[in-house]
Amino acid sequence: MSQELGDAELTRPGAPPTTVRLALPTGRRVAFVAAGLVAALVVLGILAAVVRTAGWVFPGSEGLVALFHLDSEFNVPSIASVLGLTACGALLLLTGACLRARDLPDATRWRWLGLGFVLLAFDEGARIHERANTVVNELGISLAALRFGWVILGAVAVLALLPIYLPAVLRMPADLRLLAILSAALYVGGAVGVEIVGGLLYDRGTDDPLYQGAVLVEETGEMAGIALFFATLWSWWRRIAPRTELLHA
Repeated sequence: MSQELGDAELTRPGAPPTTVRLALPTGRRVAFVAAGLVAALVVLGILAAVVRTAGWVFPGSEGLVALFHLDSEFNVPSIASVLGLTACGALLLLTGACLRARDLPDATRWRWLGLGFVLLAFDEGARIHERANTVVNELGISLAALRFGWVILGAVAVLALLPIYLPAVLRMPADLRLLAILSAALYVGGAVGVEIVGGLLYDRGTDDPLYQGAVLVEETGEMAGIALFFATLWSWWRRIAPRTELLHA
């Protein structure tokens, strides 16, 4: 007959040690789930854009647009991006800790990048980069072709970080290295590259099909890049520390 132990019994002197073991999913399974979530958000985002652009009205149409329109703030896609960036930041911090525990290189770089991803998540939630447009324009460094001046700051940040983190990326396992580079290309290409195209199309109106198409490509690239990077980091962490123990300090 099973016997339940209370807190007093578990913590009494001489009590037998207990170990809690969690079965963590494989990198492939994590990638599959992440891809499914991104695909679902993209499909719902397309449906919301079509409903908004066509002006269709049916029960729940207003809620559909409010919850899933990719060019809106504080809805399901934006929250998913915030959570995804935060999760990547947490995995980067964990990976950096595991690298340091094994005296492997680049531990400090990955931990700093983890903090950077946490800041990116905060920026995504608070939309600080969009509010930076006014500051950039006031400095007079925006280009006439760019409506969203913050992309200049984004491009400068990417170029500044490239020589710092490229050597660390090249030291990753070959297969994971390619996935990391692809995820960075998807995210930066969407967040900066396609954002420029969206700025050029903005004056056509936010309901213009071309502008909506640019928003779809941009947001899909960002979400896909985050999801792929998370799955890549998950697989890398499992290789670095195939058996991880969490100990109370």
